[in-house]
Amino acid sequence: MAYSVGGKLDFEGFSIAGNYADLGDSGVSTAITSGDDDNYYWTAGAAFENGPFGVSVNYMFSESARAEGTVGKTDELSNIVVGADYQMAPGFTPYIEAAFFELDQQESAATAATINDNEGSVVILGAELAF
Repeated sequence: MAYSVGGKLDFEGFSIAGNYADLGDSGVSTAITSGDDDNYYWTAGAAFENGPFGVSVNYMFSESARAEGTVGKTDELSNIVVGADYQMAPGFTPYIEAAFFELDQQESAATAATINDNEGSVVILGAELAF
């Protein structure tokens, strides 16, 4: 059994949105012991648009259980993305976006020892052409 619920509110150029999903035991090995089977994610975001200019920030966190042999492991991923764009002319919108993420892989909930800690960032600079 799995479910997802989310929503978005808009008011005078401002938007806020969020989502939560619980994936239950979907995709979890039966080798993982009870209590180590969290599979969920949530997101939250905000944006502002004023004429040709727009900015946004979004955050996502997820936790998922997995197995290595018969040992339960947990992956936690967090990601924040900020961006801005400006429509310089009809059909031409340059933009910039930066994402910062971290992935922690841990032993079962009982030990909570981090076995891998990966983090990084990505910056994208581009332009959208529409004609």
